[in-house]
Amino acid sequence: MFLSLYELQSTDVLPFGWMAIGFGTQMHGPPMVIMWGNSDGTITLSQRQAPPGSAPIPVASPPKVATAVPQLSSLTGSQPKVVFTIPGTANLTDLIWAFGTTKPKKPANSTLLKHTGAGTFTLDLTKTLPGDTNGTAGALPSSKSSTTTPFLPYQKLIIAHAVIVSLGFLIFLPIGVLLARLTRTYNNKWFKGHWILQFVLGERGNALSLFKKGKNLIREKAGPAIIAGCILGFVAVNVQGGGESHTSHKTIGRVLLGLYLGQCALGVFIHFIKIHFWRFNYRPPQNYIHVILGLTILGLSFYQARLGFTQEWVNSTGRPTVPNGVNITWIILLSIVAITYIVGLVYLPRQLRQEKELRKRARSTPSLKDNSSI
Repeated sequence: MFLSLYELQSTDVLPFGWMAIGFGTQMHGPPMVIMWGNSDGTITLSQRQAPPGSAPIPVASPPKVATAVPQLSSLTGSQPKVVFTIPGTANLTDLIWAFGTTKPKKPANSTLLKHTGAGTFTLDLTKTLPGDTNGTAGALPSSKSSTTTPFLPYQKLIIAHAVIVSLGFLIFLPIGVLLARLTRTYNNKWFKGHWILQFVLGERGNALSLFKKGKNLIREKAGPAIIAGCILGFVAVNVQGGGESHTSHKTIGRVLLGLYLGQCALGVFIHFIKIHFWRFNYRPPQNYIHVILGLTILGLSFYQARLGFTQEWVNSTGRPTVPNGVNITWIILLSIVAITYIVGLVYLPRQLRQEKELRKRARSTPSLKDNSSI
């Protein structure tokens, strides 16, 4: 019988609660070995499997029985480790891993809180260690794992989510904002482009006429990249399984989606429902709210994107950090948007003068339509 020995060691980045290895390529289904230390110095080994949509549960008769090796384990120091053996075969083995920071109670059937990090790798048990003369038996240490594991389905969904929401939040929305900032004082048709970029995101027809006809733009046309990207994010979490985790990236994502939808609704209200504040000779307060909310969404979008590729990707997949080109692209986009908007503020005095003149004309001609939309 080929006996594999696995050593799971903390990296001292986060507190050691529990560590797990599973034999497969996804969280749902494969048998897992989960280990943690106890306050009395003992080690608990729990063999579990995760049903679809649920956290791993103990199994009475696992396919292969694992045995803890306390004499090789160590719960002291900054990098505690736990060791176990399990029957195996000398071949390539696909593995999943997970790490939690909250220590369960001592019994093997204790409740586990959601993992902090998880991922996949491949262990090549066909290779030998230098100086080993016993064939494949020398390939037991987990340091021989491969980092070339193909992307899993949920990881591909995460990548698609990142690309699409980045198009929406970091490209389409900023272009819409900059279009309004740079052209509104010279072209009274600016709102059409602003509306298409901010909400329709791909509509090739007349967005205003479609709105007035009461058609559902999201249903009948391409729809917002933001909505599609967010849906992919929710689907990725569901496909990954293991229960929902409440990370900063996911929480901010929900807030950002709500702010975006509220901003779209406010923009529609301002443009199509006229409240004639010209009688009081000042700009409608909802216009200021719309501007402040828009800039807040832009700033939060760039922060959220950075959280995604610096923290969420690594923690949720266990893969290495993204290429530095992603960070460079983020910096370039942020710089372009910020600098262009600041330059566009040069036109703000002209805009305010135009709106002031419009209010004067409106007071003398009550039937004149208020056009200080946004």
